[in-house]
Amino acid sequence: MTEPGPTGTFGNMAFSHDIVHQIGGQSDTNKNTTQRILLLLESTPIGERREAYDRVIRAVIDRYLDEDTHPLNRDSKIRRATEYPDSF
Repeated sequence: MTEPGPTGTFGNMAFSHDIVHQIGGQSDTNKNTTQRILLLLESTPIGERREAYDRVIRAVIDRYLDEDTHPLNRDSKIRRATEYPDSF
């Protein structure tokens, strides 16, 4: 079997702290961005207990939505996804 990639982006453990808290800015690396997007789009929890997995997914989505500065989000008539707790 071949290795998943020479840079360590794939096939290595990723830690949720960096994935959640290093969004954008100088501290967000290509590796971190790639791991975050793969987590959101292609990951699945391992085992029956999925609390930690769900918590990290929610934290990443919340970080994106909380920092969203789109003008429509300022209108009180527009409901954001975080206002629907069971929608994910």
